[in-house]
This record gives sequence, structure tokens and C-alpha cells, in this order.
Amino acid sequence: MQPNSPVLVEFDGALLSGLCLKAAADGESLLVTFEREGRVATSWVPADRVQPAP
Repeated sequence: MQPNSPVLVEFDGALLSGLCLKAAADGESLLVTFEREGRVATSWVPADRVQPAP
């Protein structure tokens, strides 16, 4: 996944809009910024829980 690309993040069973900031060297996780419960969060998320936004 390319840096600064829009993504959907699976979090607690819901898909949240976010932005992929970068991928880990091994490609297993992505640093993603997303809004959750009215707050912006940035977190390393397993790559299988992130998909490109349509």
C-alpha cells in the first residue's frame, strides 16, 4: 500500500475511513490514521485489517 493513500480500517467489527502513512519493513503492519469516536487515532494495524478505500 502506498503512503498517504486512503484506506478502510477494520476496527471492532466496523470499517473506518483512514489514511495509510507507511508500511512496516516486513509488510505485516501499516501505520494508519483514522477517526474513532470523534477522536483522531494513529496506530500500527495488522495489514490484513486494512483495505484500499473505493
